[in-house]
Amino acid sequence: RAAFLPDAFAALGDEDRRTAQEELRTGGFYEGPLDGVYDPTVEAGLLEAADFIAENWEGHEIPLSSPPEAAAYLRDLAGRRLSAWLYGEGECEGGDC
Repeated sequence: RAAFLPDAFAALGDEDRRTAQEELRTGGFYEGPLDGVYDPTVEAGLLEAADFIAENWEGHEIPLSSPPEAAAYLRDLAGRRLSAWLYGEGECEGGDC
């Protein structure tokens, strides 16, 4: 499942990589520095967060079986489009998910 995450993470800009780490940290899935570096703790956090979303967002999964799927997940994470499901109430503002 994690095979495509390193390249997808590296393809993000530096600020987006740090934002993704911040989102993971805020959700309790990562405790490391906000340095934009991919390492085993970032990978574990990304996988845990994807599993958490799948378990708590009815009918939604985070597919990671291809480079485009991994890239979409990380763009959504860095764009804070998954925040409600990581550490909010599980509802999207204005119905925009």
